[in-house]
Amino acid sequence: MMNQLRQWRASASHPVMARGLFFACVATLGAMLYGRTLAFPFVFDDLVYFVENPLAKDWKSFLYPFHFRDFAVLPQKLGLSCDLAVNFITRPVCYLTFFLNYTAGGFDPRGFRAVNIAIHCGNSVLIAHLLWICLAHSAKGKSVDAFSRWYIPVSTALLFLVHPLQTESVTYVIQRFTSLGTLFFLIALVCHLEALVRHRLKFAWRCGMIAALILGMLTKEFLFTAPIAMVMIDWLVMGSRLKAAIQRALPALALFPIIPALLLLTSLAQKPGSGLFDALHVANGPTAFEAQYQYALTQPSVILTYLRLLILPRGLNIDPDFPAVESLADIRVFLSIGCLVGLLGFTYFLYRKSPSSLRCSCLFAGCGWFFITLSIDSSFVPLPDLMAEHRSYLPSIGVFLALVSGTDLARTRFPIPHAARHVVVGAFTLAIITLSVATYHRNDVWRSPVTLWSDAASKSPNKARVHVNLGNAYLAESKTDLAAEAYRRAIAANPKETAAYNNLSTVQLRAGQIGEALQTAMDGLAAPLSIYHYLLHSNMGSCYLALRDYPNSERSLQKALNLAPGHRAAHFELARVYFATGDYDRSLAHLQHLAKLGPPDTILIQAIKEVESAQGRHRYLGFQ
Repeated sequence: MMNQLRQWRASASHPVMARGLFFACVATLGAMLYGRTLAFPFVFDDLVYFVENPLAKDWKSFLYPFHFRDFAVLPQKLGLSCDLAVNFITRPVCYLTFFLNYTAGGFDPRGFRAVNIAIHCGNSVLIAHLLWICLAHSAKGKSVDAFSRWYIPVSTALLFLVHPLQTESVTYVIQRFTSLGTLFFLIALVCHLEALVRHRLKFAWRCGMIAALILGMLTKEFLFTAPIAMVMIDWLVMGSRLKAAIQRALPALALFPIIPALLLLTSLAQKPGSGLFDALHVANGPTAFEAQYQYALTQPSVILTYLRLLILPRGLNIDPDFPAVESLADIRVFLSIGCLVGLLGFTYFLYRKSPSSLRCSCLFAGCGWFFITLSIDSSFVPLPDLMAEHRSYLPSIGVFLALVSGTDLARTRFPIPHAARHVVVGAFTLAIITLSVATYHRNDVWRSPVTLWSDAASKSPNKARVHVNLGNAYLAESKTDLAAEAYRRAIAANPKETAAYNNLSTVQLRAGQIGEALQTAMDGLAAPLSIYHYLLHSNMGSCYLALRDYPNSERSLQKALNLAPGHRAAHFELARVYFATGDYDRSLAHLQHLAKLGPPDTILIQAIKEVESAQGRHRYLGFQ
């Protein structure tokens, strides 16, 4: 690494050569850190939002603007979460890349992960290019020397590339939403700055900026902050007047309505008569004010945790058990807000003390970037999880820029300039090596669902969902005893976790433990109403069917269908109930309904033939 840095420095007079060396380093490091993850299997939301999502694998889904309302309510008709439609409508560009991956290689994860790794490396290159433009064309550029002109861009980009906190946005396939959104975010900023410094191609760069913004806004919601970031970079880093920076960003600012409009249209399609409040919560369902209040109070602590993880990445966890703040009187609120305000205030003080210093401007701008880009996820609109590592992916750029600018600023105050350079380069090299090793080992936990959720369970032992997912991972490997134990730990952690009751009853039913399965399902139904209640009713119906208690089986299965009309298992089990009781017409009706919901499989086709045959014999004997 030291030799590589010396080559960059020695080739400072040859920018093409220096950048070529940098691009080669990015590609090499990216391949070394993430190349071995290519064959790792899909996990968790990869399955929910793509592998098992019928909308994502059908090219006709991309025609949804022509039948918007029907598409928005389609998942509910299929017995699926309405969030699948919301996600697709608001992020079609990323879904298009998933669809192209699927078309090219089916469900082979290597193609999906290769694209994710390429996007991550591309983001690192764009970060460096963005900063090279700033350092070369800023009105404050005279305040930096040749060392800073390569040190700030290269260091910021490499820290972003190798940091272990980024693994969730790279190795976790479905989080391409985040990395691809960041790619468009950076492209838009680069095009905006190029339009400012290259007058000949100004119109072309502006068109590129608008195109990247639109594509980005159809990829991830945090692109809503991109126009604000443009103004901030133009003003603080490039040295423009604030009014002029706002005027130059007007085409980008005019695109603000895209994301709110999509959310509002989707909300109106799924729930006619809904308003802006419903639109903000359309992806997560109705949220009580108490939950919204607690989410907002907790976010200062969450933001401070992101900062801690970016500086000291220990305890990384796909599903952290972050404690919610329930009252404004909680000391964590004031301590967290105090630390964040103090950090922002300190960087602002340095900027105001030396407004012509590009290093101080980058330090303050990096801090502002972190808070601005994180504002969509960490604000008053509650998301399903209080904290998620991938939300820090784009904001981390600001933190790395601030850290690098701060160390470079400290170097200039060192009494021996030549020695200071060696100290800074040595510290930077050590940081890159340390973070690379941590990232390499962090990827080990993504090797399989069992290793991933075992790691999460060791770090979040009191979070029921972690144990449910670990149980699902064991079940996929046919380790039913371990799966059942994991579900029991989930119930012990949270007696209201209906998913655990449902999955445990399913395991017991498959093992022939009919009485235990029935009792588990009943216990789950005693918990507050949730999306899993229809599955619990369905399991109860299957238990009663196994016990030949047909009236109770029919009653339970009908309850399941009342809650989820498209639930395939309930239709099939109800067809078996009617077949067992000799009601062949109703049995056939349910099987034919299943055939209309999707392409019939071999089992369904055979069942239809058997019912039709029994129906024919029944009528032949005169029982009409």
